[in-house]
Amino acid sequence: MSHELSLLFILFFTKNLNLADTVYYVDSINGEDNRSGKTPKSAWKSVHRVTNAMSGYGVKEIEVGSKILFIRGGVFRDDSLIIRKGGTEKSHMLIGSYGDKNLPKPLFQNVDIYIGEPLIEYIDIEDIRLNDISDGTAVSFNQKGLKNITISRLDINNTKQNAIFLTSVDGYIIQDCNISNIGLSGIVIYGADNKEWPLIKNGIIRRNQIKYTNPIYGDGITLHKSDNKELNDIGSNHLLEKNSIGFCGENAYDIDSGDSIKIIKCEGYNSGLAEVSIENASNVTIEESYFHNGDKNGFDVGKYSNNIIIRRNVIKNMKFRPFVIGDSSHEGEVFYKTIHDVKIYNNWVYHSSNHEIIRVSNGSEKITYKDNISISTTDNRFIYYEDDLTPENTDSFFENNIWHRPNSNSDDFAYINGKDMGFFKWQTTYEDN
Repeated sequence: MSHELSLLFILFFTKNLNLADTVYYVDSINGEDNRSGKTPKSAWKSVHRVTNAMSGYGVKEIEVGSKILFIRGGVFRDDSLIIRKGGTEKSHMLIGSYGDKNLPKPLFQNVDIYIGEPLIEYIDIEDIRLNDISDGTAVSFNQKGLKNITISRLDINNTKQNAIFLTSVDGYIIQDCNISNIGLSGIVIYGADNKEWPLIKNGIIRRNQIKYTNPIYGDGITLHKSDNKELNDIGSNHLLEKNSIGFCGENAYDIDSGDSIKIIKCEGYNSGLAEVSIENASNVTIEESYFHNGDKNGFDVGKYSNNIIIRRNVIKNMKFRPFVIGDSSHEGEVFYKTIHDVKIYNNWVYHSSNHEIIRVSNGSEKITYKDNISISTTDNRFIYYEDDLTPENTDSFFENNIWHRPNSNSDDFAYINGKDMGFFKWQTTYEDN
C-alpha cells in the first residue's frame, strides 16, 4: 500500500472511530451507570451520569459534538442535566432520543436542563418531555456569549417558572414545542444584565403551541428587558412565525425590547392584558395573524416604540379595544413624544364591546390608520383621543377606511379634544377618501 493510501486509510478509520465514540445512550429501564454508555446494550441509566460525564467525573469526559440519546418510553427523575460542552458547525452537540418511535418521548420528571459554561455553541435539544419542574425553568441557556442553539419538539408542562429561557445567544431556533401550565412565561428571550455580555439576536421562534401561563404575570412569548433598565439589552432580528398562544395572564406576545422583529401568521387569544404588547422596541412588524377573544386589548403600543407596522391581520372580539397607542406613564405631557410612526393598515376588525376601536393617548405621534375594515356590533365610538389630543397635534392620518356599525349616523363616531364628533364631520375633517 502506498504512503498516500495508508494515510487516507488511517484518516478515514480515525474519523469514523471518533464518530462512533461520540454517541452515548441512556436507558432508565435497563441501563447501568457503571457501563460505557456507548451502545444501546451498554447504556447508562441516569441523567446524573451524563452530567458527571460532561465534567469528566468517573468517565472519559464527553467530547465536543457528542450525541446523548435518552430512550423513548423511559422516565428520568434523578438530577438536572447540566450541559458543559457544545459542538461544531459539522457536528452539533445533540440532546435527544432513541428507540421505538411509537413510544412516548423520554420524560424528564422534575429534571431541568441548563447550560453550565459560557462561550459554547452548536447545541441541539429535541424530542424530550419535561414535566413538573418544581424549582425554576425547564430549559435555561443563561451564560455569556452562546451561539447557534436549536430547541425542537419539546413538550413542557407544569413548571414553577418559565418553560424556555435564553439570553446572550447569537443565532437561536425554538420550534414545534408544546408548552402548557407554566408558572411564569412560556418562551423568554431575555436581555443581558451585564453590558459585557453580547446581546441576544438572530432568532427564530416558530410553530410553537403555548397555553396557560401564569394567570397574573405570564406571557406566551416575550422579548424582555433585563432588570438593568439602563441597557438596551435585546439585539436585532427576531422572527416569530406560526405560533399559537392562548390563556396568558398578561400578553400572548410581549415585545419589551429589541429591533427588527416580525410576528407573522401567528395566533393569540384569551390573554389577560393584550394579545400583542410593544414597548422599548423599534422596527416591529405584525402581519397576517389572528388575534381574538382577548380579555382586554388586541394591541398595546407603549413608550419608546417606533416604526411599528400592523397590517393584514384579523382582530376579533376584544373585551376592551383592538388598538391602544400611548404612553400612560406621562399623562398630561401631551408633547412628550415617545411613540413614533405607528402604521395600521389592511386589517379586518370585528368589534363587539362597548369600548372604542382605537384609542390614542399621550406620547403618540405619526399614526396612520389606512385601508382597514372596522365593523362594530354595538353603538360605541370608533375613535377616542384622550385629554386635549387631536389628529392634528399627534400627526395622525386616516385614509380609505370602511367603518360600519348599527347606528352609523350618530353624533358619537369619535371623541376628539374632549368632545364627541359625528361621522360626517369626522369624514370631512380627517378622513381622506
